[in-house]
Amino acid sequence: MGRSAFRTSASTEFFNIDIPHNPNPLVAGLSERHKVVQWHMAEVSDAPPGAQILGSSEVSPIQVLAVGEHALSTQFHSECGAQSLMAWTQTPGYIDLFEAHKGKGSYEKFLRQAYSAMSEINTTSERLYDNLVSATKLVA
Repeated sequence: MGRSAFRTSASTEFFNIDIPHNPNPLVAGLSERHKVVQWHMAEVSDAPPGAQILGSSEVSPIQVLAVGEHALSTQFHSECGAQSLMAWTQTPGYIDLFEAHKGKGSYEKFLRQAYSAMSEINTTSERLYDNLVSATKLVA
């Protein structure tokens, strides 16, 4: 069994992850560097037996994790899109919590960065999803 750990401070980040060349079809067609969004108080600290770490960052060494070719996990918010950002913004207390960890005005800065990189973020997420669907043969 793998292990997760709580961070001493929230990781509210907009950064790059590295996905080195790997034959696992779940990361096929991805370049080696991708912009992502992460906002967590917990993270995977040890991969479970049999799992393969496919991507990492300076913030979290386990960013993309696979078990074989049919299970995929991301530490970053692979679902992050314009709708996600809008939902987070409308969640009561979310902005206050974010800024309690990153400082006053940090949420606006985060939104500017995320929206400016949304196309790249979405392309990465779509590729991961398409690869998973293809590998699991969920859709003909």
